[in-house]
Amino acid sequence: MRTSQPFTMYLGGEGGTGKTRAINSLLYLAEKWGFPGAFRTCAPTGIAASLVRGQTFHSLIELRAGSASKLSKKPSQKSIYDLVGVLMIIVDAVSMLNRKYAGAPSLHLQKVRECPDKDFGGVIIIFARDFFLIPPVRSDSVYCTVQFHVGGGSA
Repeated sequence: MRTSQPFTMYLGGEGGTGKTRAINSLLYLAEKWGFPGAFRTCAPTGIAASLVRGQTFHSLIELRAGSASKLSKKPSQKSIYDLVGVLMIIVDAVSMLNRKYAGAPSLHLQKVRECPDKDFGGVIIIFARDFFLIPPVRSDSVYCTVQFHVGGGSA
């Protein structure tokens, strides 16, 4: 039996290209359609989260500071209440996230929504990123830089 996976999207561009405006427009549409709680937003820092009317990445998925192993084994009742009806989560400034936390949102949402066979518990995810944003402090980013040689010689 084939199960459908949620839609995952990347929204990118340098500062000033309209990523935050696009995110806030989606939130506005959800409110006008009568589904204000259907979309959630988060970002790695409090300031970035406030720009998209959200919360920090760590608080959304109940990730304690330290390591990825500190993801709550069982979601809290508050997290279940907050996330069980969510249709879409937008993660802004994803370039600032630490690589070791890359799988944490999917694991948490699978537990909250009791959908272990679906990526992100069946929730639609949009990752937004500014290529010129600073990387995470003292850690590797969720993305890597690919270098290649173009031309007629050996690399």
